Amino acid sequence: MTTPSQMIGANLDVRATTPTIHLSPIIKALTELISSNQHAYIHHSPQNNRLVIDTKVIIEKFLSHNELKNFEVIADLGELPKKNTSATLGGNLFDEPLVLSREVDKLSHQINTLLANTPNEVFQQIALPDVNNYLNQLSLSMVGNDSLVPKPQSLLKIQPIAFTTYDNPKNTAVNNVARVFYAKETINAQDWLDTFKAGIESWMSQNDYEEEVIDDILNSIDYQKDNPDSQMANFINFLDDMALSRVRLQVVMDLMQALAKQSNSQLLKNYIDNIRQCYELFASQKASTVTIDVSKVYGSRTSIDLMSYLNNIYAYGNLPVWAVPSIQLFENINENIHGFATVRDVCYQFKVNGKAMQSGEDKTAFINKLDKLEDKLFGEINEGDNYTFDILELIFLALVIPSEDPSKNLPVKARIEHIQANISSAPQDFLKKLFQSLRDKSEIVDKLASALIDVIKDKSKQAVQELAKNNTKYILTISKEIVNTEAIESSEGEDNIVILEKSQYGRDSSLWLSYIKVLRGDDLPENPSLVSYEVQMQINEKSISKCTNLESYFYERVLSNQVLPIRLLPIVAKNKEAKDFNYRQIGDEEYIAVDNRINLPETQVGGIDVHYWFTMLNRKSEQQEHKDAQKIGRKPPNRRQGDQFHTTCLVALNILMYVTLSAIVKRVQAVTDKPLAVNILRIPCKQNPEDMETGSKIRHSPDDIIYACSRALEKALCRDTLTRAQGLVITSLTDDFKNFKKKGIVQALLASQPLLISRQGSLDKIAVIVYVTRPADVFPNMATDKQGYIFISKTFTADAQDSQKMLVNVDNMRTHLINKVEDFDQPPILNEIARLSSLGYKDIVLVSHHVHGRKIGRTANRHIIHLSKAFLEQANQKFEDVNLYPLIREEFSAVRLKKRYEESAFEAVGLDNHQALFKDYSLTNRRELTPLYTFATLHVIGNNEKDKRPQSGFSTYFFNYDSRVETNKQKAEITRANALGLSNTDTGVRDSIVSILRSLHVLECEKSISSKVLLPVLEPFSWVKPKDIVKNGEVLIMSSKRKGKTQLSLPAVLSHVSSVLHKD
Repeated sequence: MTTPSQMIGANLDVRATTPTIHLSPIIKALTELISSNQHAYIHHSPQNNRLVIDTKVIIEKFLSHNELKNFEVIADLGELPKKNTSATLGGNLFDEPLVLSREVDKLSHQINTLLANTPNEVFQQIALPDVNNYLNQLSLSMVGNDSLVPKPQSLLKIQPIAFTTYDNPKNTAVNNVARVFYAKETINAQDWLDTFKAGIESWMSQNDYEEEVIDDILNSIDYQKDNPDSQMANFINFLDDMALSRVRLQVVMDLMQALAKQSNSQLLKNYIDNIRQCYELFASQKASTVTIDVSKVYGSRTSIDLMSYLNNIYAYGNLPVWAVPSIQLFENINENIHGFATVRDVCYQFKVNGKAMQSGEDKTAFINKLDKLEDKLFGEINEGDNYTFDILELIFLALVIPSEDPSKNLPVKARIEHIQANISSAPQDFLKKLFQSLRDKSEIVDKLASALIDVIKDKSKQAVQELAKNNTKYILTISKEIVNTEAIESSEGEDNIVILEKSQYGRDSSLWLSYIKVLRGDDLPENPSLVSYEVQMQINEKSISKCTNLESYFYERVLSNQVLPIRLLPIVAKNKEAKDFNYRQIGDEEYIAVDNRINLPETQVGGIDVHYWFTMLNRKSEQQEHKDAQKIGRKPPNRRQGDQFHTTCLVALNILMYVTLSAIVKRVQAVTDKPLAVNILRIPCKQNPEDMETGSKIRHSPDDIIYACSRALEKALCRDTLTRAQGLVITSLTDDFKNFKKKGIVQALLASQPLLISRQGSLDKIAVIVYVTRPADVFPNMATDKQGYIFISKTFTADAQDSQKMLVNVDNMRTHLINKVEDFDQPPILNEIARLSSLGYKDIVLVSHHVHGRKIGRTANRHIIHLSKAFLEQANQKFEDVNLYPLIREEFSAVRLKKRYEESAFEAVGLDNHQALFKDYSLTNRRELTPLYTFATLHVIGNNEKDKRPQSGFSTYFFNYDSRVETNKQKAEITRANALGLSNTDTGVRDSIVSILRSLHVLECEKSISSKVLLPVLEPFSWVKPKDIVKNGEVLIMSSKRKGKTQLSLPAVLSHVSSVLHKD
């Protein structure tokens, strides 16, 4: 691949080849191996009526299959992504469709032939009669009785709330439950393109470029603005999406200073002042470069430059106590051919040194951060590694966190001069002293968090009102250094001239940020800029208040579905050092290894045990791979070949498990003719935790990989029947908490089981389709039209049982590959709407997500591909007899003011109770996102009062309306009015929509029921945007310390196979 520094003239840095996944040889080999190992692969255990699938028998022979000796499952891979970037693969197929279809059919036929020898009685017996029977077995196994099984009936107590302003009568100390902080942003750049062209023309004229060259550049700008893959189009998007992060940093500093001013804590005042000093010294337009030499220990690749670091908004995100922009509450954007004008409200949330939940231990975020820095900076040092950001983060924290001793709170400039003068002779020793000083200040950080919490609760109104007096104006300037002089001078009149500088490492946007400066409205730039535009910011606050009395709703789990339990069990060699494991021998030196605290129910009757080869999933060292290769007569692989081979085995395991389990599920459904729920229990096996650290930068642990496999299987199998994957994870906890943990595991197995709810509203049948597109083939610098996505949808239905109750079900989950962006014009969601319509569902709620969608700037055309004007036009035309309710769901943080007592949750319904969210705006925009329903849990994190953090999540569903849609316009207006309850007399449709949305927060709940009320979940669609890629079925397959990461989408891989099995 050509490096960015070599890109001149019209040569854009766009990836030439598209990596593909090659499946046919893998599937062909699996078919052959199953044919020759039938009895060993699947067998029935009559003692407990359980089927055993031994995938190790097949995979072990698969490793030495002759036709796979030099096989590469990822074809046309080319170079790995650059450092700090990532790629996702799995959707783009190397195989010819007919070839793949033939091989999948052969594999399916071979497995079905094998299963045909098993009597129908076996398939009747492996399915348990109902969910309650299954949960009782698990509880009996874990604790010796049925005390872990939750009650199916529960009561949900909802506190109605409303968003209010200071002048609202409901906004009283008694009624207030939370507050939302936001900034109103007004960006005026409607003539930006003309101004930019004028700036370029002026700069070129001053530098004596010929008029013909100037015309070529201006023509190239005009050409590129309409090309979505061009540099200029990306730059325009960057200005609206990312450049404003610089302005928001100023807003945060103003907000934090105003709050500190109202606080009685001198520590908080000093802390905020130190941060401001750092910015002024190292990141403002008057800043000077400060470099620090640590090369004596950390190598020449580690370059410490505070100016570069503190010019980056993400540096401030590492602070333990701070405010950060989260999502927008409102947006009105006007895009035209010359530029853009935007008004939006951006919500801010506060970091208050909360618990680091991902650490698995009782740590604050600050202590967890220090632990990671200690491991990186004071462990084994490799000269080839880069420690820049870790050292900068440590120094920044040391500069800003104050001391309780006033004599030690020197100005930031004096302290940085001290660091410069003393660090170079013994960098690691000096950094250890800084590190220990931060360790000693952990209680100070807690005090800073407490001080901020107190002032937010008691005095935020005064701070915000003081800030609101001034409508703060900022000027965003772009430096002339952003111009790529080399490309301009070598251009020959091409259309796609690379006019702006390109990054040699990572994304261009990161480089462009370094050319952005933010000035106060009256400040003048020290050096003339290329172009600038104005941004106005006004900080404000809205309250969330109680508006009526508590309301109660009855819910009951329906546990009558038969259950097919599937256990994923690891096969290992016995480790004598692992004392916490129970080993069950199943062959020569082969054992099923289970943490003995789990008490795996060996007495369980029925189900399927899938044995997987734990060792195979572990990516070995190159030395060990060479030894293994010699054993099976292979040529020792290099690193890339090893990655390919490990990925090949992983793909083979997933396809093998999916096709086998799919065939068994269909056989069980055929012989029982009853609704079936499949439960996949993942059994962990961390015998050597130090070698298998979750979230490793270089690879995923075997437990992570099998986690990803279970998630991929869940999505694929859920197309045919309700499927839920759950892990049995018990860590070293106290006895009491272990039982609580076990109860939580059993409770989680109830999630997604059908739910009987109180009937509300006027609709007898209603469906909800929640859907998302995730990357399936995305490489850095890959042209937009080459990128591929996987479409994942989950459908819920609600049907009236009588005049009082409705039954809510998970109907199915589907995946579909979208191989190019143009295919979004024919989205798979249309097929699901058609299917539901044929089943009698004429009212369908669409809840749309897109992984690359933005929480800020989301109504721009490029960020709402699922709810575009073209899609809405097409859907309205195709389904004239169906009422579609398109929604976008977002979560935001509010500061909780009171402790939760008997409430299960809080909710705001309808336009009136959300009115304060858009009080200052007209609701007649071209594209309108109107809040329909807000659900909040106000959960508390922490085991005692001093640990509890006051921020809680709110989940708001926005109704998407586009007035430009002309098809069936009158019907669209009526649908909108019904959904929002705008009719003065009839809110029946809205009540039905709210009822099923509320029930989804209960349906997907995995938490235990408290002694008083049901505790619903804030995020009912955790599969949409999980924080860890393994939770979405994606696995890191290639990575190095000097390159970016390449990950494989297992759901995308299985989608290829599923499409053949279902004859899509």
